[in-house]
Amino acid sequence: LTYLFATNPDRHLRFWQAPIRYHTNIWDINPLLRIVNAYSTAFELAYLAAPWWIPMPMSSYSLSLRLLDSSGYWDGDVIADEWHMFIKAYFVREGQVKLDRIFLPFSATAVTGDTLWQAIVNRYQQTLRHAWGSKEVGYIVARMIERPDVDFNTSFKLLFRVAHDILLAGAGWVILTAGSQLPFLMHPGLLGQVLNEGFNNPVYVLLQISFLLVTILGIVFWFQDVIVRPPRTHKQTLMERVWTLLSFPLLPILTLVFVAIPVMQAQTRLLIGIPLRFKVSRKT
Repeated sequence: LTYLFATNPDRHLRFWQAPIRYHTNIWDINPLLRIVNAYSTAFELAYLAAPWWIPMPMSSYSLSLRLLDSSGYWDGDVIADEWHMFIKAYFVREGQVKLDRIFLPFSATAVTGDTLWQAIVNRYQQTLRHAWGSKEVGYIVARMIERPDVDFNTSFKLLFRVAHDILLAGAGWVILTAGSQLPFLMHPGLLGQVLNEGFNNPVYVLLQISFLLVTILGIVFWFQDVIVRPPRTHKQTLMERVWTLLSFPLLPILTLVFVAIPVMQAQTRLLIGIPLRFKVSRKT
């Protein structure tokens, strides 16, 4: 970070971000949560590395004091400060602010609890807090209206990136998981019809392929996370093995509980004006 800051002539128009791995306390959390954290890690790395996205800061990021000062510092009433600070600085500095990637992973601490139920509640609350970043969609639109002098194309790409993350975090689960399977549960007679005709429907085929890919990638993400984890602090128990095996078929349910529902709850509360109070997630 020091080297990149010192050698970049636009150092006071830059944020810096490294990919996150939730490995600091990886052996202290329930295996059901490990696969969710692996999933989150993979997505954060993908968003950071993808050349077609505008990269955004997440969790632990860096910027110069000069940029922070010229942008008016952090807003005390904003919970999702990473995105908000980047967006705020972007428009204050007339669209010149960018994020530079540092591909050296840093180890973050995952949410825990004394019991599995407490860990589930704490992880849910953390996602609910993160999803409060949904309000940044409106914030970007308001800033685009206030600052028509800032390049529209780049601002729209920023808006699309934020809206994509926010909207698909909740609706994406419904489309890929429930949307592809619920018709069979609600209309049992449909299964026979689909077996005869359904695969001629490109939309149905696309949904089934997407559901299968998400399941396979969930296992791939888990494996990639496993091979770079730090050494174990204690011997693996039989129950730990059982929970790990159960986490794979339960992945659609886990992403529903830890991603889709809290995101939709946050967006609904924002829509009807119910405030959210900041709660620090337990991580030790």
